[in-house]
Amino acid sequence: MSQTTITTDNIMTVDAANITGAALPALNGAALTNIPGVTNGAGDPLVSTNPSAVGAAWLNTTTGNLFCCTDITAGANIWINVGSGEGDKRPYWHEIGTVAGFAMGGTSPDNVIVDRYPFASNTTATDHGDLTIAKLEFDGCSSDTHGYGVAGFIIGVGSSNVIDKFSFASTANATDFGDTTVARYAAATCGSNTHGYAAGGDGPVNVIDKFAFGSNTNATDVGDLTGAYFASGGHSSETHGYVSGGYPPGQSKIDKFSFSSNGNATGHGNLTAAKYYCPALSGPEDGYIAGGYFAASPQTDQVEKFSYASNTTAASHGTLVSNMYGMAATQNGTTGFLAGGQQGSVVATIRTFSFETSNQNATHGSLSAARRKMAGTND
Repeated sequence: MSQTTITTDNIMTVDAANITGAALPALNGAALTNIPGVTNGAGDPLVSTNPSAVGAAWLNTTTGNLFCCTDITAGANIWINVGSGEGDKRPYWHEIGTVAGFAMGGTSPDNVIVDRYPFASNTTATDHGDLTIAKLEFDGCSSDTHGYGVAGFIIGVGSSNVIDKFSFASTANATDFGDTTVARYAAATCGSNTHGYAAGGDGPVNVIDKFAFGSNTNATDVGDLTGAYFASGGHSSETHGYVSGGYPPGQSKIDKFSFSSNGNATGHGNLTAAKYYCPALSGPEDGYIAGGYFAASPQTDQVEKFSYASNTTAASHGTLVSNMYGMAATQNGTTGFLAGGQQGSVVATIRTFSFETSNQNATHGSLSAARRKMAGTND
């Protein structure tokens, strides 16, 4: 029996119907190149599961779901489910930026400035325009093209209901986008692909407000938190908003509400300890709380992490360089950024916050001026 070495030059087609006789010899895959392997795992891949190449496959040996990686960005990969399983694994790009972070407003002194700092380089932030008025104790959210600063506290006036809107593409000043249903400060904000949300706030109130990014209209009341509190942290997954901690003291719970349907929040576990005025960050798979105030003690340096997928108590995720609060929190796929804040004195330093490890102490440039109690958002 003659044998012929098969090469790429003489393979035309392979028709299984015409393969007869003895079994084909085993295929030696050692010489195959440019074909990413299949990785087996007991669960689905995460957006932080970093493959070697586009086209890499992941097999969930528990469910049989098969995923293919179509975009490689370390810590923020896209895995497409090629069957009918639980869905694709994508980073949430509106709340997880790729280009730059923005710090809005704040105090010491009272400020209208919107600072911009690029994620890719350690530089001093640049002026990106002004808010409609100087305010503090508010939070922000993002659409594809704009940042939003929701409600807040105006010195000499009190609580505000104004939603500020500014463009990522230009340094033009912010405009008045619309109003929340009630004036308040220290509300937690979240964001979906199409809407921003403001939950709770001073009063305290339990209202969850919702406003459409695509139209300059007032927010509407779409549900309630499980309690009335303010100075909580707001987090966003692809499908839900989360509100963690808060004041009056003693709030350690995490609330969860759906983006796809209006309704009241439900419980989603607890922080390790009650805290408030705690900057909140949104990773692709987990929410993070960094610093803030303990209910019965001064500022804290503790960092906590909780899973979007399960209702469990948060876990420790390292410590900050010192006890801090009042930072503007922003994030990309792998790293959080904590800008300014109160660290003994008010500071301008921007520090990075790793989602992958417990290293929270690297510096990343500085704001244009030292300030605290700002709002953060990212492009």
